[in-house]
Amino acid sequence: MNQKNEILLQKAKELHESRERILGLPPEKALDAILEAEHPGAVVQSFQEDDFYFLINDIGLNDSVELLSLASARQWEYIVDIETWDRDRINLKAVTQWIHTLLAVSPKRLVKWLIDEKKELIEFYIFKNFEMKIREHDQEPSELGDGFFTDDDTFYIKARLNPYGEISDSAMDDQEYDPESIPAEDEETEQTQKLMEFIKQISIYDHILYQNILLESASILPSEVEEEEYRLRNVRLAEKGFLPFEEAIDIYSPLKAQDIKKLGQKITAVASDINPFRSAPQYPLSNLKIKNIFTQALETIRDDKAIEQIQQEFAGLANQIISADQKLVKGRADLRRIVEKVCGYLNIGLESLSKELYITGKKNIAAYIKKYPLALIFRIGYSSALELKWRADRWLEKSWFAGQKLPLQFWGEEWTGLLGGLLIKKPLFYDNYKSGLLYREFLSTVDIEATAEIFSMITNFDDIFAKIDIKIKSAGAYEQLDYKNLILTLWCKDQIDSTNAHTELQPVDFDNFKSFFNNLWEDTQADNHKQKKIKLTVKESFLNWLSDRTGLEKYDLYTGFGRILEGLFFEIEAEYGSVATEDLDSRYMRMFLFK
Repeated sequence: MNQKNEILLQKAKELHESRERILGLPPEKALDAILEAEHPGAVVQSFQEDDFYFLINDIGLNDSVELLSLASARQWEYIVDIETWDRDRINLKAVTQWIHTLLAVSPKRLVKWLIDEKKELIEFYIFKNFEMKIREHDQEPSELGDGFFTDDDTFYIKARLNPYGEISDSAMDDQEYDPESIPAEDEETEQTQKLMEFIKQISIYDHILYQNILLESASILPSEVEEEEYRLRNVRLAEKGFLPFEEAIDIYSPLKAQDIKKLGQKITAVASDINPFRSAPQYPLSNLKIKNIFTQALETIRDDKAIEQIQQEFAGLANQIISADQKLVKGRADLRRIVEKVCGYLNIGLESLSKELYITGKKNIAAYIKKYPLALIFRIGYSSALELKWRADRWLEKSWFAGQKLPLQFWGEEWTGLLGGLLIKKPLFYDNYKSGLLYREFLSTVDIEATAEIFSMITNFDDIFAKIDIKIKSAGAYEQLDYKNLILTLWCKDQIDSTNAHTELQPVDFDNFKSFFNNLWEDTQADNHKQKKIKLTVKESFLNWLSDRTGLEKYDLYTGFGRILEGLFFEIEAEYGSVATEDLDSRYMRMFLFK
């Protein structure tokens, strides 16, 4: 290697270290660190496009003007590709916003770049946003109408009124469209000013070229231009893992752990293929604050080239998931959620592989990370959540609960939350704000197993109601009907009237309930303010009754439902154990249904 290359490699290494340090800083300090560097332009342009995009969003666009002025055309193009599309449609409003932002950075550079690199896009943009008229030599300007601009008395243009009145496909799909979102008059005036500012800058840059662009824009086929621009954008973004939605969604297709070997190993880059002056994106891995099998195995890898390839692969996988989820990810907080999702399912995938293939030890797991594509490991992990969802879907179709047309709230707050997470298109773990979120992604097999265990309790309880063969004519007649007060009410009714096995839900007569209530407790003569305990014989009686009504053995009931049944009796003790019989009020007794 000659001396010149050694110097360049040393500079590349220094830039790499500088980027790592900057990405680890808070946004305001990162900005200062770049601007105080000896060559800030070199530092800015050394960032991978996605790293730079996340960085300026963290810092804030208003504070990132200097960074954008130093950015390369490649970095500008990436921002425009990410920000200005709604699935397969150009978002005209977003194009205007970014043109306005970059005009503030460098008007001449922006216009030159757009004309040299994005001419078809500009012609499409003008076609959609402007009305153009050419004045004949014998025609009065007033005949063209009001609101037109010209700087040559020949080409007259006017911004279209409400050029953003179109409803985007994604807004319709997500049911987010709101008629009130159409720009107000002040906003429309502001948008018109931005449009006119841009068109004037093209005229100032090269007036003959400006006239040619206006003429060409009037004759384009917009659908063909948009389709071609979409194709080119996809080609550019595919290099970073941003696949078209219909391809990106493949990341969620199921894969069994034992099938990973059939799909082949990853292609490891050889030294001659590696560009020493172009590093992998660092932002995703800089967000790795998670401790699990995946991250711990990564720490055992000492090969810099292997780490860099995994960085590239991890960033591509994160970007593919962003494409599949159709979410705009801008700053660290948004990216952290994606990183946690990727890490979580990689962790579950590696745990599944460890069990299936008997892999033990961090170094052996690290060998699998180096050997097989991360996307395959992710799919194995995601399959565990999918299997739970499919179980829930199959159960719901044939369940007693659905046959009775009961609302999901029948299963109580905790179980309803869990079912709600499983029955959506992409299943989520019901966390109930333990980590600050109601729902989050599954992060480990512990999450999978805990969810599966509770789901089994739900399906078993549903099976009990089916075996009891209870019919509910009108669930709406009972405001607080749930699985707890249903089974307790059925038991109470049968205890009060043991000669009749009730097949329809009937509320309990409150006067009859009082004698039933007195018989629950170990010492009904105790001080009314003392916490009472339910008799052991009562619990045994409940188990006998349940066995008789369902045909299930008491042992099976106790092993399958013992913890839940104990929980029911504990709730009764907590709710009513300190209440005297004469103080009972049916309006406040949610664990039984009364007439």
